[in-house]
Amino acid sequence: MMSTLRTFSPRHPARRYNFCTYLRTLGALSLGALLLTVTPGSLFAQDFVSPVRIAHGEAAGEILVSDSRLQAIISNTFDKKGRQVKISVPGRPVSVAYGWERYFVGNESTQTVDVLNKKGRRLYTLGGKNFLIQRPSDMAVDIGQELVFVTDPINARVLVFHRDGDLLNTLPTAGQPPLYKPTGIAVDPVRGEVLVSDFGSGGEATINIYDYSGALLAQIFGNAGCGWLSCSTGPGNFSRPQGLVVNEQGLIYVVDSFRSQVLVFDRETLQGIEVIGVQGIDAGELLLPLDILIEPQSKDLYVTSNRTKSVEVFNGKGLLP
Repeated sequence: MMSTLRTFSPRHPARRYNFCTYLRTLGALSLGALLLTVTPGSLFAQDFVSPVRIAHGEAAGEILVSDSRLQAIISNTFDKKGRQVKISVPGRPVSVAYGWERYFVGNESTQTVDVLNKKGRRLYTLGGKNFLIQRPSDMAVDIGQELVFVTDPINARVLVFHRDGDLLNTLPTAGQPPLYKPTGIAVDPVRGEVLVSDFGSGGEATINIYDYSGALLAQIFGNAGCGWLSCSTGPGNFSRPQGLVVNEQGLIYVVDSFRSQVLVFDRETLQGIEVIGVQGIDAGELLLPLDILIEPQSKDLYVTSNRTKSVEVFNGKGLLP
């Protein structure tokens, strides 16, 4: 079992703050947003209810977690101050991204991606107020290109927006192999690539790699050892791929919610090279992992473990030897 640096979970009371120590309530915001701050400390452990997606925030060491049942985006800064902020979002916030001093929140209840300012007030909706996405499953941003990518599994596509809300494109482009149920997404700005995990048709799960125009560059097939009820061990087998991330070495990390593990693939060979984590409910174990993030400074690997209501952190695993 891989050891973790820390686990953010109500199952570990020694690592939690007392939630009665909120310093103040800053007032009700639009969309019912409520900004709360807790007493500073070394680390913060949030009572997650159903953590889904995870993303980088504005500050160094800040991560954002969407919690669909808590109806909130949780911002945690894991530094000496241990600051925590909660932005309430009515509905079911299933995905989150941050860029250009704005929060992008995918809400399954309203079927929209709403853009909030840093105080939680809604600024606009991607595609306009009447543009609906039945389940905005995941998002990724390219800061330099001013692009926001959103997976739309119900309509089997990826939507590409300008950061200010205009719909620019959909992936894949005409003539390319279709997507079936795209779930997770990541971008690699260095290579100019978009990576999309797809549950596939008839259980044939894939990781699809596109250029920014929507042309398919490569696919990783994960079902050689997987079926509906079982999945053979090995770094190349997956059946329910969810969140992805690309590290500075160009390695692709993907969480398999079925196997409750993180799989690592070499971008050049498209071969699986490592498996991280095991299935279970204890610290350092995963149960229905949904998303993944690499902390740039420490290279720690953060994974949302939905059924254990926690974020598991694997020491330095975001950079392999």
